[in-house]
Amino acid sequence: MTHKTRARIFMALGMGGAIFAGCAGSPQGRAGLDKNQGVIRFGVQAANVVDDDNRNRVWVIVDVPHRSLQFERTHNKFSSRFNLTLALRNQKWEAVQLVDDERQLTVDTYQSTQPESLYVRVARFMEAPPPGQYTLEATITDDVAKGQGYFSMPLLVRNLSGSELILSDILLLDEVPRGFPQPEQIVPSFRQRFNNTVYAFAQARNVIVGQRIRAGLSVGTPEEAHTSQASIDTVAFTQTVNLFFPIPPTQLSLGRQQLKMFVHSNEKTVETTRPLTVRWAQRPTTKRALADYLAPMRLIMESKEWKEAKNAAPEQQRELIAEFWKKRNPTPESNTNLLEEEFYWRVGEANNQFSWGKTEGWDTDRGRIYILNGPPDNVSRRFDQNYGRSLEFWRYESPVREFVFYDEHGDGRFILIRQTAS
Repeated sequence: MTHKTRARIFMALGMGGAIFAGCAGSPQGRAGLDKNQGVIRFGVQAANVVDDDNRNRVWVIVDVPHRSLQFERTHNKFSSRFNLTLALRNQKWEAVQLVDDERQLTVDTYQSTQPESLYVRVARFMEAPPPGQYTLEATITDDVAKGQGYFSMPLLVRNLSGSELILSDILLLDEVPRGFPQPEQIVPSFRQRFNNTVYAFAQARNVIVGQRIRAGLSVGTPEEAHTSQASIDTVAFTQTVNLFFPIPPTQLSLGRQQLKMFVHSNEKTVETTRPLTVRWAQRPTTKRALADYLAPMRLIMESKEWKEAKNAAPEQQRELIAEFWKKRNPTPESNTNLLEEEFYWRVGEANNQFSWGKTEGWDTDRGRIYILNGPPDNVSRRFDQNYGRSLEFWRYESPVREFVFYDEHGDGRFILIRQTAS
């Protein structure tokens, strides 16, 4: 579904006194963390691994959803073209690796240009630079619409060719591969909906052959203590061991999660972590998960129905949630509620981009505006010389609205200070 199609759906429905509207665009991410800017939304994963030829590499996986691209009709087909540039920069901001890639995509029907589930994947190995902290940049330019998207993330390069026990970055897979995973087996980086079991993968290097090896995976929020979810206790037959751990959706809760994997060999333990933002493909059943699912609905429920749902027993909460979305289903004859899906897509995006400290993204000012209005058409940031703080401006074109946020304490927590409409 395109942004403008979703806009028509949400503008037609008033919920809890709020009118939903959505347009193409993307706000800036949190300072110091992953950033995704511009009108083209895409996902990036990067892992420092050793390839099949035993070379230290940075493996970059870029996923571009069809709905982020502009297609043009040529004869009876629809085509899109884009350019991808990857840059690996050191702490002096010098580019130590540059990769350019051009892609053309052709689909048979207009419907194939829209779903979030369809995407273009670009998988590239980059030569790993000397160990240290780097920044990975990805820029996509749409040749048809001339729009751009930008993504940056911190990346730690390790000495995977050394002699010390070490554990690679974590990747999520749809299935357990027989050897080193293929690109198509990796879970799309923009997917936040989990309905089936996925698998956490990492490489343990320089394990002592013939000795006992222990490894484990735990899942939890970044603030809470992790609890053990899965473990391995066996004898190593090779110096490089590929580790896989199942993650059933029942072990995940809504919002920000953290995966933590460890490996122990020869009296030494190392670990690695990976953040994960989660929303469910189906309504949850457990008490905790149900509370997480209900909490963001405070933004769209009337005060009276919110209090009723919040104070109800779990079984009654499930009934109230089902009834709420049933009344607002734009396609009652369908089993899919596009409005509910869109709402939780926005909640997931808000959690991914605007979470601050222990506050989930949906519960911040920027997250609230994002959920109620959709991605803005334009985002800009300006530094206020008088107060030494940043201002962030969000603009929507149809209808015209502008929201101004202020980083009051200079800590990345932007508060809404002004909104205008014409």
